[in-house]
Amino acid sequence: MTAEMCRIYSHAPRQFTIIDRGRRNSICVQRRGFEEVYVLSPGSKHQWYGRYAYVCVGPTMLEPILLGPGATWSGAQYLHNPNF
Repeated sequence: MTAEMCRIYSHAPRQFTIIDRGRRNSICVQRRGFEEVYVLSPGSKHQWYGRYAYVCVGPTMLEPILLGPGATWSGAQYLHNPNF
């Protein structure tokens, strides 16, 4: 994973699949209530990265959520491993 791929995506689809071709594994990621998603691969600039590689994916909001009195907000991230 390159450094250019590690960032916040503001036009990402609400549901997508990450595929690990080396291990023939995948995970489906879905979010609700969040506008953006971040993708980060800690350690990708280090030599030992190949052995300890992982990817962090999570929902995020670049703009604050403003709620009036009595208003509610909910958000969620769903992860599904179709291999289990």
